[in-house]
Amino acid sequence: MVQRTNETPVDSLLTFREVLRIIGRPRMAVSTVHRWRTPGVMVDGRRVCLVAERLGGTWYTTLEALETFLAACNPQPAAGTDPRPRLVDDAQRRAEIAGEHLDAMLNPQRGRPRKVSA
Repeated sequence: MVQRTNETPVDSLLTFREVLRIIGRPRMAVSTVHRWRTPGVMVDGRRVCLVAERLGGTWYTTLEALETFLAACNPQPAAGTDPRPRLVDDAQRRAEIAGEHLDAMLNPQRGRPRKVSA
């Protein structure tokens, strides 16, 4: 739940429609933000949920809760690691192997290409 205290004015609460405008996706469905609230998003094997509270018939969150949620969904890579997704490396490797296979088909005297491994 959103922790409201006397220091948190009601006008600092954000509706889910306002959340979409803040993240730059005003045409995205509000149901997306409801899914962020529950069941949440799986990130690195753990579930991350947007903290929100229902007041009357409307769901609200705070800018702080939104920033926390977005930061948890977009973890920073550890220092000294390659920030590129592994899929890019795999795609590059497979493209090189496919090129070798094609080259071997067109020039059979060059030898056999290496095998593709998963």
